[in-house]
Amino acid sequence: MPSRRTFLALSATAAVAGCMDTAQSPTGSTPQNGTDGSGGESTPDTEKAQTTTDRASAEHVAWAQSLSGAVVNPTTPARDSVYVGTDAGTVAALSPADGTTQWTYDAERKVQRSPVVGDGTVLAIAGADGLNSAHAAHAIDAETGDRRWTFSPTDWWLDVVGTDGDTAYVATGDDHVQSSGQTLYALALGDGTERWAAEIGDPSGGLVTDERVYVPSYGVLYAVGKDGTPAWQYEVGEYQFRTLSVVDDTVAFVDAEDPREPTVVALDRETGEQRWSFEEWKAYTTQAVGDRLLVGGDSVASLDPTTGDVEWRADVPATIYDTPVADGTLYVVNEDAAAISLSDGSVEWRTPVDAYLARPTCLLDGQLVIQRSASQDDRDRHVLALDAETGESAWSYAAESRLTRLVGGEAYAFAGEDETVLAIAP
Repeated sequence: MPSRRTFLALSATAAVAGCMDTAQSPTGSTPQNGTDGSGGESTPDTEKAQTTTDRASAEHVAWAQSLSGAVVNPTTPARDSVYVGTDAGTVAALSPADGTTQWTYDAERKVQRSPVVGDGTVLAIAGADGLNSAHAAHAIDAETGDRRWTFSPTDWWLDVVGTDGDTAYVATGDDHVQSSGQTLYALALGDGTERWAAEIGDPSGGLVTDERVYVPSYGVLYAVGKDGTPAWQYEVGEYQFRTLSVVDDTVAFVDAEDPREPTVVALDRETGEQRWSFEEWKAYTTQAVGDRLLVGGDSVASLDPTTGDVEWRADVPATIYDTPVADGTLYVVNEDAAAISLSDGSVEWRTPVDAYLARPTCLLDGQLVIQRSASQDDRDRHVLALDAETGESAWSYAAESRLTRLVGGEAYAFAGEDETVLAIAP
């Protein structure tokens, strides 16, 4: 989609510069260790087993678990499991403590995105990459790995916008990107029953709140009530991917037909009418933290969500996406890593990270964990940890090959490396 392409280009520039099948048989799961996802005993080759052993013995790797296919999307940690999909069609639940395989499920085709977990159900989208590839949403029991239902309403692609309570919101899309002609479905997580359907355009992510489902599309932001009733639509020049935030009565996002000239736009949550826009400096991203609306770009700042007035501004260039927050401190990373007070924007510490690209991942054991790219040809392979109180270097780790995006759990950060899931430890 245009919005994703411009988002990727923007991120690189900013970092360098500063219908339903409810059949229950077969289940599709193999809830035991040492299986290959098809019900038979797996026979991993010696080389793969040796590689996994070597990775697990590396410093700052708590465990490494090999799977039947390449891990190309970030893992999804939950309280008792880490869920992961592969390009071979396997969905697996691993123990976050030691990587033990709790169950595997055969989705038969490539798992397209990270699994989504809600109300005891794991949702995975499976299908091919090409045109007219009928994706299917697989709903899997999170405890047992048994199939609950599948959903494949079109000959094209699907995306899970999010879940809320016992409902999943799944959107259709295709390669002919338009502002209409697609569908948002509300499905019961328990049995896949279609509760309602609403028209949208080709989705570019989305956000589920207590009252509504927001779906940015090419040229339009859709707000749909939890009962499927359209609330409002707002015309957008070019929505920038992953910039949608809702704070109190304000819906904010970044609009930029030219990604070098971004505008933060704020709408009234109830009516969809524009409240204000922000163009004082280049703010490429937004993030909601409690009742604060934060923006990141040439600087990091807190804006009043009602008026757009600057509450404070920290002179730290950084984009922000799910940026770690703890004890009233925001941790950002670009050319430097920095700790910024949420109360007044004061910079508590600032440390160079010496990276081509870098992003903060999570806080573990009092340390800020950062994923780094050493160069354009050496991407996402390096991990750096800084003391969260002082910014001093704590440790580093270099994987053998490129990692998927690190995702933080309670004790470890998790990533895929080739056909292996790694638990990175302090």
